[in-house]
Amino acid sequence: MQVKTRLRISTVITAMTVFVIVGMLSLALYRIIDAVEGSAITDDIIAGALERLALRNDYVHNENERARVQWDAKHERIGGLLHAASKRFREPRYKKTIDEMIRNHESIGKLFAGIVENREKMRRRAIPTGLARETEDRLISQLNMRVYAVIVLGNRLLESSRESLFAALRLAGWGIFLALVVLLAVSITNLRIMGRAITDRVRRLHDGALEIGRGNLDHRIDVRGDDEFAGLSDAFNSMTAKLKTSYRNLETEVEERKRAEADILKLSEDMAARNVELEYANRELESFVYSVSHDLRAPLRSIMGFTKIVMEDYAGTLDAQGRDYLDRIARGSARMSHLIDALLDLSRISRQEVQRTDVDLSAMAGSIISELREAHPDRQVDVRIGEGVSAFADRRLIELVLSNLLDNAWKFTARSGSARIEFGADEKDGPTVYYVRDNGVGFDQEYAEKMFLPFHRLHSDSEYEGTGIGLSIVERIVRRHGGRIWAEGAAGGGAVVYFTVS
Repeated sequence: MQVKTRLRISTVITAMTVFVIVGMLSLALYRIIDAVEGSAITDDIIAGALERLALRNDYVHNENERARVQWDAKHERIGGLLHAASKRFREPRYKKTIDEMIRNHESIGKLFAGIVENREKMRRRAIPTGLARETEDRLISQLNMRVYAVIVLGNRLLESSRESLFAALRLAGWGIFLALVVLLAVSITNLRIMGRAITDRVRRLHDGALEIGRGNLDHRIDVRGDDEFAGLSDAFNSMTAKLKTSYRNLETEVEERKRAEADILKLSEDMAARNVELEYANRELESFVYSVSHDLRAPLRSIMGFTKIVMEDYAGTLDAQGRDYLDRIARGSARMSHLIDALLDLSRISRQEVQRTDVDLSAMAGSIISELREAHPDRQVDVRIGEGVSAFADRRLIELVLSNLLDNAWKFTARSGSARIEFGADEKDGPTVYYVRDNGVGFDQEYAEKMFLPFHRLHSDSEYEGTGIGLSIVERIVRRHGGRIWAEGAAGGGAVVYFTVS
């Protein structure tokens, strides 16, 4: 067989072999690029989740509205990445993971919206600060769990992408190896014609592919020139460089995530310690108030007793100014006695165990109103009590709530031309909301949050008597029942107090 024919046959066989090699490499390279792009998308999702966590911390701790806007943009971008990932990872084993990531992503959006809404309510003072803080802590905890779930699922998806990448690399390495075996057999018969340059290039590609397939991403294939082998070498070198960069970025992000988790853990521990200290301080304060209030009773009784004796036995020897002084002492002592009793009630409420039963609030409100009518027979008040209003609560404590609220309504409608008091419940969506409404003197809504603070009064003692403790007792009882209390009103336009029990 002529050399020319052999050369032609060798050329055809070589061309076919090269075609097969290029096809296998193209397929492997397509899989590699697909895996790399999938890893990049997953990296972006994990990085976005961590950035969202930092933005959420910035918003919560610093009330940074810009952080909230950036959070929304980042959240939308991650949604787009998840949508792209759902199209790229079509295999059933990936679909379940991506669907779960999408569900967690949607939950994160809702939880953050809940945090923002809760903050807005805090600014408007629509809910008590303590309850708002508890709600925010719960939402943040749930959001953190969802973010970590997305990160864990993303790492799982990233691991799957890496396995696919290594599988593609192994396929490329073995494909090249098998194809080169055939090419080597042809090249041996035509070694002098084709020269050793091609063989050397093929060997370098072969060795490089195997080295990369073993995971050595620092390896570079040194094939120079302007032919296909040099281009293939550049593609492999570019691919390995991108993979190395991706792995470095992933390692950096993992370290950042670990540091963030450590910071969050430390913050949680600090908060737990502060909560313990706060609880201990509250108990000490309540014990102190109880002790002081109890110890004040004995000297106060002595003052009241001796004042009464002087007024009864020596009234004739005193002038008008002296009797006036004694009268002031008696009134002040009585007021102080009421205040001590209120403080003792306030401290007892924190220590008393809540024993719940079904309570007929309508009947209880009617009984309280009857007592008020007997005590003030000269008052004409239009009282409306809703029928069938009940609650699962501690009977004695809830009676204190209704007694204080109805007594306040009765007191603050004393100067109304046609006094009206209403008690009822709203049982729409959510927990039942109980209310006491009146058309009395009302209050400035700006001071609504301060109404439930101890000793804080919105009206002077000369206008309306009181200790300033009643609404504090009501607030503490409602809080011990797991509910919340708030008030609405306008100066001269009446007031309404709402409360819930859970």
